Amino acid sequence: ASLENFIAISGNVTTENSYTMTLKGNTDGDFTSYFTIFIDWNQDGDFLDAGETINGGSITDTDGTDVIQAVTSITVPGSALAGQTRMRIKKLFNSASTDACTGGSYGQSEDYTLNVTLCTPSNWYADADGDGYGTDASLVSACFSPGANYVLLGGDCNDAVASINPGAAEICYDGIDQNCNGSTTDGCPVIT
Repeated sequence: ASLENFIAISGNVTTENSYTMTLKGNTDGDFTSYFTIFIDWNQDGDFLDAGETINGGSITDTDGTDVIQAVTSITVPGSALAGQTRMRIKKLFNSASTDACTGGSYGQSEDYTLNVTLCTPSNWYADADGDGYGTDASLVSACFSPGANYVLLGGDCNDAVASINPGAAEICYDGIDQNCNGSTTDGCPVIT
């Protein structure tokens, strides 16, 4: 299998995100070719580490210009290093490749560049009462929501009651701090 250098062609990806990859090629008749994707996520100069080999699917009986394609999803691991990262796509006749550098009489390999950006984590808060505010004690810093009951707003002083949260209006003279600002009478007229 020949190796072609397309490292000037690059794509931008962010850690902890998934991307759809669509692959096409010529099978030279009614034959099957298999794609394997190798990505050097830790930038150590090889494709030997766990998670650096991805099954790209297969194509059969195509000249590469028709609608036949292999589609796979690639998830950029949170441990991937930022910066330019080598990606090799290998297409082989009749079998999938397990080695990025050797193997296969019929096929080709192409190298590309991925520009990896680290995700920017957000602060997530567990929201037990579904009011859109979570408790500060439940703070989790992550790129994506850690679960269905997490929100981006904290400050809820009673996460068991949906009507009590930082966005609630204060009800005067009931002795309850509805808006979680530490006062039960803010905005209430003074009674003398």
